[in-house]
Amino acid sequence: MRRTAHPGRRVRCSAARPTALIVGMCAHGLAVARSLGRRGVQVHALEANDTLPGTTTRHAALHPARDVNGAGLIDALLELRPRLGSIRRPPILFLTNDNMVSVVAQAWPLLADHYRLSWSHCRETIAALVLKSSLQGQCERARLPYPRTWQVDYPDEAAKLAPQLDFPVIAKPVRPLRAFKVRLLHSRADLRRLATEFPADFPLLIQDWIPGTEGKLSFCALYLDQGRVVARFDGRKLRARPMGHTTVAEPVQDDAVFDVAQRFFEGLELTGPASLELKRDAHGTPWVIEPTVGRTDFWLGCCIANGVDLPYLEYCHQAGLPLPSTKQRHRYVWLNAERDPLSIFWYACQVVKRAVSQRPVALLYWARDDIRPSLRSLRLAVGALPSRLARKHLRLWRTLAATGRRVSPSRRRVTTFLTALIASSAANALENDARKMDTPSRADMAPADDSAAAKRRQGQ
Repeated sequence: MRRTAHPGRRVRCSAARPTALIVGMCAHGLAVARSLGRRGVQVHALEANDTLPGTTTRHAALHPARDVNGAGLIDALLELRPRLGSIRRPPILFLTNDNMVSVVAQAWPLLADHYRLSWSHCRETIAALVLKSSLQGQCERARLPYPRTWQVDYPDEAAKLAPQLDFPVIAKPVRPLRAFKVRLLHSRADLRRLATEFPADFPLLIQDWIPGTEGKLSFCALYLDQGRVVARFDGRKLRARPMGHTTVAEPVQDDAVFDVAQRFFEGLELTGPASLELKRDAHGTPWVIEPTVGRTDFWLGCCIANGVDLPYLEYCHQAGLPLPSTKQRHRYVWLNAERDPLSIFWYACQVVKRAVSQRPVALLYWARDDIRPSLRSLRLAVGALPSRLARKHLRLWRTLAATGRRVSPSRRRVTTFLTALIASSAANALENDARKMDTPSRADMAPADDSAAAKRRQGQ
């Protein structure tokens, strides 16, 4: 059964080893929890959204929080600390996205006496590297190829920059976890449309596009100790849907990628997990795309399934325990079917066509010893089908409508009929979703009490 911590109950912790606290129970946090829980570590998890599949895992005790991505995270960590064991053995902290890394890096003096963080000594460097605006300078210092880049601070600056660009280009928000991760822009009209659609996500970086498919993207994950490489994992992306989100990845040992990663991080004296993503151009030159620091990547499951268990390595390093063996294997392909439901079928087709090597797959949520996350994920996927179908119907409707304006009157009648049919199907799907939204959620039916109100009731 899943271990859920009662808000007022102290959870017993192992006397021999410190506990681990994971912030965020998305699929990434779930991978960390399974890694540590299977090794006998007492794992706790902090999460604001209790509908996530990862919150049902048997490998972590779940603690609710109002905010895990903003300033409220610090208050939640301080409030939770008394329930996580002895003050002599601070819990080891694991973060799962860049917002958390930025917030904790800035507020670390408030947490330093309560938690242990692998990169606390180099947090200023980590905080700088999380912002994409710092990457060009770092690549110049390391003498590594990096695409030409312009920073656009405000939406009205986009039109002024457009004449200088050789389309296609890509756009990325400077700050983490914005409304989009990366967009490929083919024209000035695309750039204007982006500025109109996402004004709150500026500043943006506009970069030259390195041509090539997802198969040209490689990555190297490292665990560092004062800049020294303790462990490494090399891999390749096979599919990314939507752009910027890895949905199929495989292990591929690549010394050239490892060399570039070493050069990028050289001299920074970092400790903790770090990785670098690269893209090879038509001549085979690897261009730096972006690093990940202060946390592991979302494709962490690919590393763990293939012999490089980065979370447990980080735990042992911070707890002063003997470090586990981390020899890379080449057994599993990692699939993220939550983000890209067609990925498993795509991979099967690639195997049939012999475009990739046949390997068993490691799925995002499935695990024999922990099946509840996969069941929750399946239920959520089935519940989201009407919305997905409605969006697909809407896109097809627009395409047919545009086509209808260009065809003869006889064909236009057929197009009008199909458009009406699709509109009706989309309306039904949206109506079903509306009914679900009208049903009160568990949180609405039993709202969390605020601590002040609880104290007032106790005094009555």
